[in-house]
Amino acid sequence: MKMYRSWHSAALSEGPRRVWKRDDTMVKNAQRREVATLQYVHEIMARLVDGVYARDRGVPNHERYWLDIDYTEMDINECEFGDADAREKISDREIPLRLMVFKRRGSGGGEYLQKEDDIKDPVKVQAPKYVVAIRGTLINWSGTLIDRKGWSDLKADLHILFQTICIINGLNEPVKNIIQGLYRKCNGDGEVWVTGHSLGAMLGEGATRLLADKEDIVLQAHLFNLPNVSLRTLFKEFTLRSARGFDNFVSRFGFVGELAGGLAVGSGRVLTSVGDGAMTAMSKLLFPSAWTRAVESNDRLMKRHFCPHIYVNPKDVICNDYIRQFNMKSENRPAISNTTGVLQYLLGEEACGCYRIHRAHLHINNWAEGEIEAHKLHQWYLYAPVEFRSKLI
Repeated sequence: MKMYRSWHSAALSEGPRRVWKRDDTMVKNAQRREVATLQYVHEIMARLVDGVYARDRGVPNHERYWLDIDYTEMDINECEFGDADAREKISDREIPLRLMVFKRRGSGGGEYLQKEDDIKDPVKVQAPKYVVAIRGTLINWSGTLIDRKGWSDLKADLHILFQTICIINGLNEPVKNIIQGLYRKCNGDGEVWVTGHSLGAMLGEGATRLLADKEDIVLQAHLFNLPNVSLRTLFKEFTLRSARGFDNFVSRFGFVGELAGGLAVGSGRVLTSVGDGAMTAMSKLLFPSAWTRAVESNDRLMKRHFCPHIYVNPKDVICNDYIRQFNMKSENRPAISNTTGVLQYLLGEEACGCYRIHRAHLHINNWAEGEIEAHKLHQWYLYAPVEFRSKLI
């Protein structure tokens, strides 16, 4: 009998090129949506982030990305920074390349629908006055070489992989200062939202989490394809895929082959689970004070109702582990994500914050055939979603 078969198994048996080809065919045949049809909050937020990508790619008339939905670009220097040091930190040339601030045009604001739980009907919400939009990794080629912006993004991606992005002040502090300065500008009336994609979602989550924890400033955040990947999760994925690949190969040899393949997959799952448990136990043993502080921080965030909107695709290996994490029963869900390990405690409390989200609005879209399209931003507004569902966890 077949003990385990998933999309990953199908991808392994077909080969990645066929899956990517199906993705390309799907995108070519899909009907693009008109801007006038966008009615959900996440669609507006995704379009603003895509506008940041378009600006940095040098797309002609990229202003249409935000002007067509009644937003205009705002100068970052208009934010009210608390001191000269905070203003100086945003002068880092890497920050404006990855981030834009948008202001709602006109005195009034439009209304959009927001899905929070499939059990309930969508609610109408007022469009925010200000939006901080942060793009993800963008690789531009200068001849045969990657340009400076691309190298900057790749270095930031490595910090995500090694789970050190939360302690790199050159990435996080300027973003936090801009958001906080914008919050001061509107006198703390809650009209500041934060949105981002991939790397930008990680920076936005880190900034809003720090503001909620340290400053008691809780802002609404919409995070698309928020990474939940590390060296440990890559090891887990490699182990499971190797086992499933062996399963696909031996299953063609009848019952004995299927049994051997099933045992290989089961052993792979046990191996990764034991590894997670051992790493967590070692962290608690070696760094009890850091573990305690991290749990206390988590408790503060819960009391202050820090609850971002996270948008993921099950086929996206960079972020789909959130689905597994949030599908756990609340009493069994770890206060700190299992991706937190010994290295983070060695680096300090702030590093433990990577991927630590205990409560969220989880939105799942099954649009895509393969992993590349599953991580792209346009699935959240440019094309009709597939089996879209939301859950307050």
